[in-house]
Amino acid sequence: MFIASIRLELSIPHANSLKAKRMVVSSLLDRVRHRFGAAVAEVGEQDLWQRSVIGIALVSGENTHVREMADRVVGFVEANWEGEVCHIEVEIL
Repeated sequence: MFIASIRLELSIPHANSLKAKRMVVSSLLDRVRHRFGAAVAEVGEQDLWQRSVIGIALVSGENTHVREMADRVVGFVEANWEGEVCHIEVEIL
């Protein structure tokens, strides 16, 4: 069994409140969850309006498959996120 752990630090420049931030972050989490079947959660910076840290977990029986899926998830977030993806950390266990 192989696990991909992805940590993404995101900027949310247009958020002017926690409610606005949660709306855009929740939308992203739902899209990643439904498109890739991944476990997704906001894991940091919950109290800041314009920053968020997202954690994503993927599981596969094959190392190459979990790496490919991690690359696809990161590419999807980068292509569909309105703000900047400030930092990407991927770990395969």
